Amino acid sequence: MPFEKGKSGNPSGRPIGAKNKYSNDVLNEMMTFLSNNQEEFFKRLSNLDDKEYVRTYVSIFKDIHKKQSLPDYSNLPPHMKPFSEWTREESDEIMSQVLGIPIEKLEEYYQSTIPTAEEEIARINAIQDRQLAAKAKESE
Repeated sequence: MPFEKGKSGNPSGRPIGAKNKYSNDVLNEMMTFLSNNQEEFFKRLSNLDDKEYVRTYVSIFKDIHKKQSLPDYSNLPPHMKPFSEWTREESDEIMSQVLGIPIEKLEEYYQSTIPTAEEEIARINAIQDRQLAAKAKESE
């Protein structure tokens, strides 16, 4: 006899929404390990090429970021919090480590690498002009 829609095959099974204890234990162990070894972790992470860095970061932190049941993010190091929970100081600390420049030099770095609104508008206008010229040339 087939299962009925909306009826569990095991009514006395784990309740809906209940967390897997093993997964929570593993995540808590990982978080503790990374908290206690943050300096060494970032040192090794900085030796990876960009592709491996992103792959490693995503594979390690995807489950930690999904773990919404954490009551208080303030006890966690910044790299283990969702980005929306980072303070400006924590963001600067992480960027300083990733870029390998002192925190005091971050603002100067940002100013030299981030285009102004006028520069960005000029860049977009130039792209649009090239696209229009290419279309005009095609239609000739």
